[in-house]
Amino acid sequence: MNRMLGTLAKLCARLAIVAALLGATAGLALASASGASAAPSACDVTQYYTVNPGVSISAVHFTVCTDGQVFNFTVTIYRMESGRWTPVASGTDSAEYKCDGSAENEYMAVGDTFDAACG
Repeated sequence: MNRMLGTLAKLCARLAIVAALLGATAGLALASASGASAAPSACDVTQYYTVNPGVSISAVHFTVCTDGQVFNFTVTIYRMESGRWTPVASGTDSAEYKCDGSAENEYMAVGDTFDAACG
């Protein structure tokens, strides 16, 4: 009987250690979840296109955050040709397509489709 009580006491001691370790780990998790880490930064997205009829189409897309991070995006300008979108200009952060005349065509840039007098 003493032997059983000794084994039971050892088991209880081990369980207490495990419970203490789990409690400490949970406490650390709560501390980091409760705002002990830095607040997320605010970011401004810049995304637009401009048309200068008969001259050019420009498109811009990038993001700048208050913590200094800059996210660069590939920007592509497409023209509808024979029922398919064909890339006509591409770049990082911005792209510019120089018009070859003033014929009305359908274009797509930064998620928008539009008609432009840009051959």
